[in-house]
Amino acid sequence: GPEQQTRLAAGIINGLRAGAGPVEAESRLRRHVEAKLAAAGAGAKLSGLGLLRELPADLPFLGYQVLSGQCGGCGPEPTDADVHFFLESWSGSPRSRKILRDKSLTGIGFVIVADGEGRKTAVLLLAGE
Repeated sequence: GPEQQTRLAAGIINGLRAGAGPVEAESRLRRHVEAKLAAAGAGAKLSGLGLLRELPADLPFLGYQVLSGQCGGCGPEPTDADVHFFLESWSGSPRSRKILRDKSLTGIGFVIVADGEGRKTAVLLLAGE
């Protein structure tokens, strides 16, 4: 589930950082992403999620970055392979790779949802100082 996906994503990101300050799975960030995705429903436009609006007041972070993506024809349920797919895709983009390697971002929430018809949406919320 999303908790495992977030831990797996943190491990992949920490590998990209090569010891330059790790990220940790942050359950409050993950729950925020889950709630926004659930409210938007399957097939929602990523630009309309409003992930940085209505952040929980108790989050200790000052800065946030969001990476998101979608795939079609990639199976009915989220898998560990999907976590690898999205992280590899983002790490291949110079802009996204810079965000992933930003050591000031120390907490992450990561969620993949599937619409049951082969379309998946992945959202990574990174937070830090």
